Amino acid sequence: MTLTINYTGDIGAGEIIITLENDALLSDLIRSFHEAINVRDTYTIHGGAPPNRRAMTVTYNYQINRRGGYDRHSSDYISSLGITDGDSVKLVVGGGGKVD
Repeated sequence: MTLTINYTGDIGAGEIIITLENDALLSDLIRSFHEAINVRDTYTIHGGAPPNRRAMTVTYNYQINRRGGYDRHSSDYISSLGITDGDSVKLVVGGGGKVD
């Protein structure tokens, strides 16, 4: 399955084309997306006052075709969103996901 991804959000904006298996999961789409744009699927925030200051790794939230609430561990099939071969996908990437 070949998809065109139009993305916007906290990591920038652009358009890429990726190829996935026909029975791919949303987590596969997200992983392939990050590999294609060469940006990690997590970011680090720092919090607390010294000497207890620490770094926390946070995952992004994703909206796919205006449906939200997905993260890099989503186990839904891409086809459950009605996405088929050759489709264009609107992906919005936002911060504030889960702390790992």
